[in-house]
Amino acid sequence: MSRQSSDSSRTVPVDPEKRLNSWKEIAAELGVGVRSAQLYEANRGLPVQRDGARVSITLGALREWQAGRYLSPRADEPPPRPTSRWWAAAAIVLFLLAASSLYFFTRPAPDRQPATLKWTGAILNVFAGNSTPLWQHKFPYPILFEVAMPFPHWIGDLDADGNNEVLTFYPHNRREDLGWDLFCFSSTGALRWQFGVQRTVASSRRAFSPPYVLRDFTVFPSPEKDRTFWAAAVFVHHVLSPAVLVVLDSTGKSRGELWQDGHLNMVRALDLDGDGVSEILAGGIQEIPAQASLIVVDPRSASGAARTENDSNPRQLINLGPGTEKATVYFPRTKLNRLVDPFNYVVRLGIVNGTIQASVVEHIGGPQGYLVYTLAPTLAVMDLAVPDALVKAVRSAHTGPDSYPTTPAALQEMKSRVRVVRWKD
Repeated sequence: MSRQSSDSSRTVPVDPEKRLNSWKEIAAELGVGVRSAQLYEANRGLPVQRDGARVSITLGALREWQAGRYLSPRADEPPPRPTSRWWAAAAIVLFLLAASSLYFFTRPAPDRQPATLKWTGAILNVFAGNSTPLWQHKFPYPILFEVAMPFPHWIGDLDADGNNEVLTFYPHNRREDLGWDLFCFSSTGALRWQFGVQRTVASSRRAFSPPYVLRDFTVFPSPEKDRTFWAAAVFVHHVLSPAVLVVLDSTGKSRGELWQDGHLNMVRALDLDGDGVSEILAGGIQEIPAQASLIVVDPRSASGAARTENDSNPRQLINLGPGTEKATVYFPRTKLNRLVDPFNYVVRLGIVNGTIQASVVEHIGGPQGYLVYTLAPTLAVMDLAVPDALVKAVRSAHTGPDSYPTTPAALQEMKSRVRVVRWKD
């Protein structure tokens, strides 16, 4: 659910559907007296709508009438005198000069654009590139001290207006009863929009109601190719599964949701097929088959419940329709993981030189051990690395050296067990 800010300092866009419901409102919008507005209806075709003695017109219709009257005067109107045309042209030039001057003087200079941020208690501090403080926003609750820093944020020109917006999540200490949302601030600190998941979903066994907790988000070029940027965010239920991938446009409007039974921990974007539109990659775990997974989604068509190979899965979410993901990658469990943990899961995703790097946790309790898979844009496995952290985890678990891949043959065997399921519509 997208919640717009009530900050009175933000700029509210003109709504062409706004209705003016009296001659007084219409005259004020035209900048003339009531009698002049009434004469415009009688003599110049002002397209008001009547309901008895009451009149109304939408702001969009009023603007169209103004533009049409200026560009194409009615036949029954006398042609304007040359001096009128000259003054009209001069007025337009002066207006454009004033508008450009206003933009020049109100647009933040490069050294006044947001570049970095820092949290202090419940206060978000934003700085320019030269570390000059720009603005602060005070939230009601302090952030969790144990949240890893720096946590996800993005600063850039989201809506192609020439100014940098700030996207961040607010990891406060009331996560379990309020959840965590995604916030978008303007270059001057006004809250542009806030998004949090407010939907209740269900499996055949139980319902899952809010709150939901933002885990990660990423920003990518709009698939509509209009110079704006969209965001993809993953949220998880505050105590249980499921999770949801949400696609948002630059205004914070939801363009799609894809739900999954199981957590989604990380999200990234990469144009896998070279068509100029980035695919969304969301990594985590599917509860059935209790295995680390990575789903691939077209941001233009994210909907439904992520598909599963088990048609009798009792945990599958219902009443959402089939998922629209393009593919699912399943990462195999090591012997270590099968001995000491109920599942493995994707904990990190990275895009490196056009490839996908997925870190898959194989030891959850104690020292966290993980493998790092490198996937090509085709989703084929290019490499598999065994960090020292996994070796330490094996020693801590006392499961023996054969419980993780230690030889080239064992690494090749693990790579061959990575499965890619490509879903058909």
